Amino acid sequence: MSLFRIAKRLSSLGETNPDEVCKVEFRDRDGHLDLGLSLYELNGRDEVIRGCVEHAAGIPLMPPRKCGAFDLTALVHSVRACPTEVRFRFEFASQRHRELVGAQESDLRAFADAIVRQPGMKTEVSREEIKEFLILHGQSQEWIQFFSAVPHWAKLAGQGGTGLETSTPRG
Repeated sequence: MSLFRIAKRLSSLGETNPDEVCKVEFRDRDGHLDLGLSLYELNGRDEVIRGCVEHAAGIPLMPPRKCGAFDLTALVHSVRACPTEVRFRFEFASQRHRELVGAQESDLRAFADAIVRQPGMKTEVSREEIKEFLILHGQSQEWIQFFSAVPHWAKLAGQGGTGLETSTPRG
């Protein structure tokens, strides 16, 4: 299993300044470094897609056009990633959620530096992958409940009307 941090901003995947990555990705709402970073223990691309989608649905703003994650597995050696009691809207996200324990400011700065220098640590999830995931999992009870509470997500899955799905030009 690998440890992924879901990106707060997709633009961070292309960032070249470690200080900017640290400022955007590793700060809490009050602007302080978040030494208890939230991570997900995921295995393979399908689980990264699922982690990104379920994380975004937990907010729940408009469905993302794209989303991304950072693979921090190789960097989490001097700190521990521990399961949490945090419960999310989706069981998978709840089971896979971890929190860093024992991190120092220097660890977060090293994460940011590595993210900038090692492109292989970055994973982008496309709009098509998000839509495919929602179509595939949209009939599960937890997603049906979510779609009824947040209908603009249902549209992306092709349920409850149109608006976000791709149309074919007539001609």
